[in-house]
Amino acid sequence: MTELDALLTTWFELDNLLDVRRDVETLGSRCGLSDLRLYYFVVAVNEIMTNAIHHGGGQGSLRIAWLGEYFECEIVDKGPGIPPEILESGFKPAADTLSGRGLWLTRQLCDKVDIASGPNGTRVTLVFRG
Repeated sequence: MTELDALLTTWFELDNLLDVRRDVETLGSRCGLSDLRLYYFVVAVNEIMTNAIHHGGGQGSLRIAWLGEYFECEIVDKGPGIPPEILESGFKPAADTLSGRGLWLTRQLCDKVDIASGPNGTRVTLVFRG
């Protein structure tokens, strides 16, 4: 995805997360998503942005492109990276845990989730069919 492909390109942090989430919802709606599909799209993007804020340095960037039949969403942070045991775990977190559901939930909602993570940050790419 390039800047020219992107329908939405923005920075986010806790102070503007709600505004960015509204922008994601508006974009999804304009591109034809509605009802549960729109809700799932917004939840998936929001979960990864929230993870970036809480675990990835407090801020990140978001780019969303519409590539004909699907959205490609890229969320990037400059945090310390995701531990390998979390990346490799595909299991649903235990019901009694207080956190750890965002990545699992996003994997359930999206058609594809790719993660590149290391000590200089994390790049999460979500594919979501329209």
